This record gives sequence, structure tokens and C-alpha cells, in this order.
Amino acid sequence: MIGADVASGLATGIISGLDKLFTSDDEREAAKLKLAEALQAPTMGQIEINKIEAASTSWFTSGWRPSIGWVCSLSLLWSYLGHGILSWLLVIFAPDLAPPPRLEGGEVMPLVLAMLGMGGIKSFDLLKGTRK
Repeated sequence: MIGADVASGLATGIISGLDKLFTSDDEREAAKLKLAEALQAPTMGQIEINKIEAASTSWFTSGWRPSIGWVCSLSLLWSYLGHGILSWLLVIFAPDLAPPPRLEGGEVMPLVLAMLGMGGIKSFDLLKGTRK
């Protein structure tokens, strides 16, 4: 997919070209509207795919987004609580066993923060009334 900056620059160039190509304001506005619709087509297609996935009764199709949330939650739980408690218990009750593997929080945090950001944007849109 084309980056936002590239698409914006491309659209600006095309619009300035359309201004020179068409003489009436109605023609110019109609061309700008068609261009805007063409630039939004990939996004609209993805929105439709998201709606179909969310409405699916298959757990595999509709459950992959929540599963990422659960993986992040369990990873953070293990990283901050589980590993320390299990290591402590192993030292007390089974000192001859190797300690459990450690999962660094820095590996999971970018995904967690991205998911929280998306949730925040969704909540902000609902609060402002811009999302239906």
C-alpha cells in the first residue's frame, strides 16, 4: 500500500494538474471527488474485509485479534509476575532444577502499546461522536 505522505504528494500533484485541465469549477470539483474516491478505495476495501472477519462465526477468523490481546496479556503477566514467583518457588522447593526462561518485556511492549493506542483512538472517536 502507498504511504500516506507519498499518496498525499501524488494527490496534490494530480489536483494541480486537474486545475489546469478543466476550465469550469464543476468539472474541477467532480474530478477532485473522483480522485478522492480512488485514493480511498484500498482503505474502504480493508474496512469491508474487517467487517466480514468480525461477523464470522469461525473462531479462527474472528478470534485472531482478541488472541493477540491475550498473548500480550499473558506475556506481560509472565514477564512481571510469573517468572519471578516461579523462580522463587524453584529456589525454595527444587534448587536442582534450572530456572524457567525469561521473556523480556521489551519484546512485547511495542505490540501492547500499539494495541492500547488503537483502543484509545477508538474510545476517543466514540467520545467525540465521530465513529458510528
